[in-house]
Amino acid sequence: MDAERRFASALFSHLHFLGVSYHLERHAGEMLRVLSRGSDATSTIIDSLLFNLVPTLFEACVVGTVFWKLLGIPSIAISTVSSVVLYLTYTLNVTNMRMSQRRKVLEKSDEVGRIETETLVNYETVAMFGRGNEEVETYGIVRKEYTEERVNMLGLFAWLQLGQQSIRLAGTCIGLWLAGRATVYGVGGNAADGTLSTGSFVVVQLYIQQLFQPLSYLGFTYRQITEAFTDLEKAVKCLRSVPSVMDADDAVEWDVALKQQQKSDGSTSGDIRFDNVSFRYKVKASRKKLGGPDNVSFHVPAGRTAALVGPSGSGKTTIVRLLLRMYDADNGSVMVDEINVKALMQQSLRSNIGVVAQDTVLFHASLRDNITYGKEDATEEEIWDAVRTSALEPLVKSLPNGLETLVGERGMKLSGGERQRVGLARCIIKKPKLVLLDEATSALDSGTEKEIQRNILTPQTAAAVCKGRTTLMIAHRLSTARRADVILVLDKGSIVESGTHEELLALNGMYSKMWSDQMENDPVDGL
Repeated sequence: MDAERRFASALFSHLHFLGVSYHLERHAGEMLRVLSRGSDATSTIIDSLLFNLVPTLFEACVVGTVFWKLLGIPSIAISTVSSVVLYLTYTLNVTNMRMSQRRKVLEKSDEVGRIETETLVNYETVAMFGRGNEEVETYGIVRKEYTEERVNMLGLFAWLQLGQQSIRLAGTCIGLWLAGRATVYGVGGNAADGTLSTGSFVVVQLYIQQLFQPLSYLGFTYRQITEAFTDLEKAVKCLRSVPSVMDADDAVEWDVALKQQQKSDGSTSGDIRFDNVSFRYKVKASRKKLGGPDNVSFHVPAGRTAALVGPSGSGKTTIVRLLLRMYDADNGSVMVDEINVKALMQQSLRSNIGVVAQDTVLFHASLRDNITYGKEDATEEEIWDAVRTSALEPLVKSLPNGLETLVGERGMKLSGGERQRVGLARCIIKKPKLVLLDEATSALDSGTEKEIQRNILTPQTAAAVCKGRTTLMIAHRLSTARRADVILVLDKGSIVESGTHEELLALNGMYSKMWSDQMENDPVDGL
């Protein structure tokens, strides 16, 4: 049990360190089954080796040796040895066929797991589109294919059992016939050569049965071990996978790096610099590279706010991921406080950056636990400060259980705007050096958006989220970006314009056109 626990913990830990690129190409349901099967297989292999295989091999050797020395009859020895060889050969061949079939079963099992996880986790989407019957039908088809593969595997198991018992029965019958013949007609078929006594005949019968009994256990054990190794294949492959992003041997914590450079580690740190950074997403299946930042350079001084704007796919979110070191840049350098992010420990880098994502995902836990996820030792005062600043106070006070209310799977009991406010509160309570806002108010109504924008971007507000902290925000709504100290306009992976809101409007370029288009449909009021 301890070995199973340690293997499961090691695999679970490795999965968390494999990086975003690994998990984006795999389904969560599939990985959960790999984790479960791998843990069970570890226990099965250890139990089979220690408690089945070793004792059974010892018994087979002892019985075979005694059987050979007591009989001394070549014909019985040859027939028995031949039966044993045939038994083992048949078992190995059919079991190997079962291994191949089991792989097909596991592939279908993973597919079943993917459908189960995706449809249940995304239940609301399925319901909104009225796709429940179609999903059930798809699940039924895949489940039927899985059942058919299992039936094929069980069919091979039936043939294995039938063949083993037939060989065992034939070997026993031939051995007994030869022993009976030696009892009646003599060892060599001639009574003058001496006959086998009745007692020896009984001994032959007992030892033939005793020899095949451990062989049956060996067949069972071999089948168990091969199945376990098949179950373990994907888990081992996962453990052998190398993380796409790894800490350097001499990587240090952020504050340690600041002290090494004789810089302050106070709240004013957080200078961001991109120097000729290029990156392309790699798609393993097609060996192609998708677009990303191309030779991007910019500088955000500590304590300032920068906004990234541009059409979808221009590289805004990728810049945030590179700053968090979810990926490493192909070329150029990403730096914070003039320190290359590759020189920092990933855990230290990310723990000092507060992120509010476009789609805030919550855990099936209380509102309090979700807010304090970035800082579990937060005080009650810090929690309520975060609640008020993120405009969550009316929601919390309206709930019967307040902060102890469960938010449901992925926070689905809350609206999109409420989840985003929890994400903001989570960032506020963390008190990070850097703040990254990825469409942080996209799901909010205009009134709440304005309230939060003032809290986040107005230095005069006492509870300002980003006061004294470097902030990098992504926004499709340009009204969100207009208060930033500098706005970076991206298009097709490159920065095509940069400046303040007024400067960019004066350029009459891409930003000016985007602003005009948005103002026609969503005029700014009071920002």
